[in-house]
Amino acid sequence: MMTRAWVMSIICLIEMLSYHGEHAYQLQQSFDVVNLPGFRLELGVLIDSLTAIMLIVVTTVSLMVHIYSLGYMHGDIRFSRFFAYLSLFTFAMLGLVVANNFFLIFIFWELVGLTSYLLIGFWYEKKSARTLARKRLSRPRSAIWAFWSA
Repeated sequence: MMTRAWVMSIICLIEMLSYHGEHAYQLQQSFDVVNLPGFRLELGVLIDSLTAIMLIVVTTVSLMVHIYSLGYMHGDIRFSRFFAYLSLFTFAMLGLVVANNFFLIFIFWELVGLTSYLLIGFWYEKKSARTLARKRLSRPRSAIWAFWSA
């Protein structure tokens, strides 16, 4: 599955780079979730040349991690759970790359934090994994509050 995402990101990059200069291409799709007087919330994606490059970076690293993890997790009884967490992490990273507004960036950033917690604490039987997972979940909260209060 990650190989398909990697190939699609390469195709996206080739497509974006075929338009350059004044004819730079940008794809944006969005839809309104809430549309009230004075308040509008939309969800969508934005793909341009920079996004296409970042899609290559994220999918390449994720593909390498998935390949390595296949051998590392071979024979583990929680193999499926680990790959579910890893795939969710990749989804969150790709969502960060293509998000078209701060609300979606915040949602995907929190999802990255949650999946990091799940992956770090995957071997919860070990005290060190539990401790690191708790630290990973609690420390970025102060940065988020600082971000929103600024």
